Amino acid sequence: MISLEDSKKLLKLIGDEFIDLYLNELFKFKQNVILLIDDTTFYLRCINAVNKMNSLYSTNYSYEDCLDAYDNIHTNFIVYENESLQKNNQLTALAIAVYQVLLAYKELPGNVNPESENGYYSQLKDNYPSLRVNGNFSNYFHYQSEMWETVKQLFLQNSKNLLIPEKTTDGYRNVKYPHSQRVLTPGQFRLLCSKFQKLPSNKNYSILDFATLFSNDLQGLPQKDFITTLLYNAYKSVKSYEKPKYYSTNDESIGILYFDEDGNLTDEYTDIDISEIYNKP
Repeated sequence: MISLEDSKKLLKLIGDEFIDLYLNELFKFKQNVILLIDDTTFYLRCINAVNKMNSLYSTNYSYEDCLDAYDNIHTNFIVYENESLQKNNQLTALAIAVYQVLLAYKELPGNVNPESENGYYSQLKDNYPSLRVNGNFSNYFHYQSEMWETVKQLFLQNSKNLLIPEKTTDGYRNVKYPHSQRVLTPGQFRLLCSKFQKLPSNKNYSILDFATLFSNDLQGLPQKDFITTLLYNAYKSVKSYEKPKYYSTNDESIGILYFDEDGNLTDEYTDIDISEIYNKP
């Protein structure tokens, strides 16, 4: 089990991976930013952070330790916050915020409304073992507004504007931040990703190509620029995916998309025909 001290180090490295993604890749030439993320990109960036951690500190951590680190930080969240999140831990705040957005893209059982606070709590329980045991959401969300404001300040320091809701005291205040970053429903995102398989594998696409390729699919949807950026980045991640050294098929929290040797779009964690998954409504 990863220690609290190593959890802090690892989450900062994960945050560093994501600030690089948003500043130097996704929004290099744009001022307005949202935390676009998909499973494969999240996984690959965490693997990068794990490799850096192992190199810097002579550890032997894996992707699963990233998830344990998230859980570890939140188990000790109030104590950790007293170390001054605002001043010292912007990258950790970003790492946590990105994971919250990732969970907002997850499928939920048919009887749970993903847009509700209870729906998001269901995702948290599924992905945070400590919350599954004690359900202490008051600790988890204790500094939610402050954390997201910290992330916003991090982007402002880099001349970018993170688009987040205004701070309120209503009942929806805790989940509105991750939901505000989600530009598609889980079903919409997976349906659009299923179209990757129809693209010639030997061609290099630009984001302008994607804007054209998906123009009909995105007709009438708001935030088309953000959606195109999300899809293009997901496609790049899917194409670049290689099974890393540190890997386990026991983790069910994500479904890594990649192209196999026959050029078929595949889900490593389910090992079944993804057309059954990615065409969900």
